[in-house]
Formats: sequence, structure tokens, C-alpha cells
Amino acid sequence: MYFGAMGMANGLDYAIEAAIMLAERGRDDVALVLHGGGGKRSELEDMVREYGLNNVIFSDIVPDKAEVAGIVAGCDACMTIYRAAREQTWSPNKMFDALAAGKPVLINVGGWLGETIENNDCGLQLDPHSPETLADALEQLADDPEMCRRMGANARGLAEREFARDKLADRLESVFMEAVTNA
Repeated sequence: MYFGAMGMANGLDYAIEAAIMLAERGRDDVALVLHGGGGKRSELEDMVREYGLNNVIFSDIVPDKAEVAGIVAGCDACMTIYRAAREQTWSPNKMFDALAAGKPVLINVGGWLGETIENNDCGLQLDPHSPETLADALEQLADDPEMCRRMGANARGLAEREFARDKLADRLESVFMEAVTNA
């Protein structure tokens, strides 16, 4: 599942290309659900129609954060997909929402984002230039439910250990206190 903006920077044609490969492989048990809107959505919908894909489902943008949590809870894995290299320095909400929900993250950027996912065994880092790696990852998770569950549990553990609000607030307070003390 993907949720968020569907603009140029998101590079969701990557996901559609993976869906084409899955359809060609006869994997009608794997579907991509894309929640959101934006400037590229109609182009993506056109691609899906052009290829006659039945494994891609579009849904409208989810305006309420609590609603996002419910939607994420109902999926098997979440995609954090971007096109450009500069996104390696971003902190996308979608990744943290997936971690908090205990869902494996499929991410096609490196940097600290990809390293965090890979080093904590809570998802798979994909080649940003190869939609085939997304298709392969989706098949791998579909074929190995235990791996999917393990990565999901690791995702939740990482969220609680490193990204819980109280822990982040304590770290921020510590930085402020150090700055004030050393000023």
C-alpha cells in the first residue's frame, strides 16, 4: 500500500511498472493500493487502464491522521517510494506511520531512511532504478507470511524504541539543555 501525494517527486510510475510485472508473472494475489491524490494521479490511472491492470486500486486522499492509522493497519506492507536522490534526506510521514502500525516498509531510497529499514530488518530496501525489485519484494512478502510478520514486528519495535513521541521529546530536551548549558 502507498498513501500520500501522487506528484512528480513520488515517482509512482515505479509502482505501476512493478504492478505490470506482477500481472505478467500471473501474481493476481498481490495488489497495490494507492491512497492519495496529486498532479500525476490521472496519468497513473491512465497507465493502469492502458495496461489493463486489475492489481492496482486507487483510493482518495485520507485527510484524517487517525483514519490513516486504520487504513495502514489493514494492509500487509507499505511503500515509501520517491524518484529523486535528494529525497534520501527527507523524513516521510508514511514511513513512520508504517513503522508505528507494525508493517514492513518497502523503500526505494538509500541514505538514513533505507539504512534504518534494512539495518532493523523491518522491510526491504529497493533499487530506485529497478521497479523489478519492488515486484520481487512484493512476491517475497506474499510468499513468506512469516517474514512479513517478523518484519512487521521489528517495525513496531523500532517505532517504539527510536521514534516514540516521548523518547523524541526527551532527546530534543536533552539537545536544548546541552545547548543552553554550553552557551
